[in-house]
Amino acid sequence: MTGSAVGRGPVGLVLAAGAGRRLGLGPKALLRGNGRTLVECLVDALLSGGCRNVTVVTGAGAEEVATILRGSDQVRVARNRRWAEGMGSSLQCGLQTIGPGTDVLVTPVDRPGICAEEVERLIAAHRPGAITAAAHRDEQGQLRRGHPVVFDAIWTAEVVTAAHDDVGARQLLTAHRDIVELVDCSDLDDGEDIDVPADLHRLKLLDRSTRHCSDGGSRGGGRGGDGSDGNGRTAFDTINQGAGHASRGSGARPASGR
Repeated sequence: MTGSAVGRGPVGLVLAAGAGRRLGLGPKALLRGNGRTLVECLVDALLSGGCRNVTVVTGAGAEEVATILRGSDQVRVARNRRWAEGMGSSLQCGLQTIGPGTDVLVTPVDRPGICAEEVERLIAAHRPGAITAAAHRDEQGQLRRGHPVVFDAIWTAEVVTAAHDDVGARQLLTAHRDIVELVDCSDLDDGEDIDVPADLHRLKLLDRSTRHCSDGGSRGGGRGGDGSDGNGRTAFDTINQGAGHASRGSGARPASGR
């Protein structure tokens, strides 16, 4: 696996413990597209996008996932033996494995649209003390909070305390929405995951993970020909320019995943 920014940036955290019961094909981490597994492509996207290293939390299919990831000194595998309790336990496991004192970029494994450029954009927009989330426009053009999410080091202990069941960090993000900064990534990714068989067509996105993929995912949020949103603001601008100007994200997509 390649990493363009070893030694700087946040630590990546991929939540890959679920059994994929709704999908019915085994753990989502092991799904394949273009000859590679979903977990490999997500790890590569995070490393190539600027994460210093990546921790992958496993549960169902733990041995198979660990075997696939073996051999990279930039990847650490943490086995969550409580994975059946829900994503909250995997988030706790991952953050406790990483430890305090570092920024962490979190994503569930079932997000094949995430590419290196989206990770780069999010890291570049992140500011000390903030929580920074990728956001994507829905069919009505409204921004919805999604993944990845960067938690500044000052927040990770609170995330561990707040995470439970399948809620993950959702309640914390809602409670602190005034300091959550959204970064529009609609031109790169539509923000959707793989949850049921009808979503499997999204596996075709896996060849984008480590390359710049400005052709993917946009749902036409009114962008101008220069890449702006029609108001002169480019996709690289954060939607919120500071803690006092964060979007309230009414009806936002939960950032804890499923």
